Amino acid sequence: PQWPLVPLGIVAGLGGSLIDSFLGATLQFSGFDEERKLAVSRPGGAAVHHTSGLNLLSNDLVNFCSSALTVVAGMVLCKELQLFA
Repeated sequence: PQWPLVPLGIVAGLGGSLIDSFLGATLQFSGFDEERKLAVSRPGGAAVHHTSGLNLLSNDLVNFCSSALTVVAGMVLCKELQLFA
C-alpha cells in the first residue's frame, strides 16, 4: 500500500528541515557587515563581525549534507518499519 508514504514524507520533511537548520547554525559561517549593513555568509574584511557558526560548510554543502542525511534516515526508517519489501 502507498498510504505509509504520507506520514513518512511528513516525518522526512520535518527531520530534514531540523537537520538543515542545525548544520547551518553550527557549521556555516554567519556574520554581519557593518559597512553594508547586511548579513553575510563569508568572513572577509574588518567590517564583518562573526555572529554564529563555524566556517566549515557553505550553504550549498549544508543543503547537500542535510538532503543526504534525510535520505539515509528515510531509508533506515523504511527498513526498520518494514514499509516496503
